[in-house]
Amino acid sequence: MSTFTNIGPITTDGTQIPQNIKYYNNTGIPPVTVSQNISDAVLGYFESVTGDASSAATLASAVIYTSVMQRIDPMSTIAEFKALPSGQLNQYLAVFLNFSRIGTSFIGVNNKTHVDQYLARSILV
Repeated sequence: MSTFTNIGPITTDGTQIPQNIKYYNNTGIPPVTVSQNISDAVLGYFESVTGDASSAATLASAVIYTSVMQRIDPMSTIAEFKALPSGQLNQYLAVFLNFSRIGTSFIGVNNKTHVDQYLARSILV
């Protein structure tokens, strides 16, 4: 069994990198556990897509965690990703990973805040 949390990749033996969970969002949630077969399949898919083991481990961890927290089978998520047209995985992956994030912190979204004109003129750029 492999254990995944919402904070980056973790080792396959189930130990996670210690984090101070008091100051971050969604970090008090207990880790999720999936079978080693599912973990290896998701990791293998992202290794074939990215060509890099490190980024594949991070993406696999995030997708497995988000899938389980949304009560979606991680293998069906990967099947949906495989069915996407060429070049659209990045957009769909960003939307999918945003399902487990709070509204002030979206991946792949550029939110420009409105700055008051009087404040903007007093800030040196």
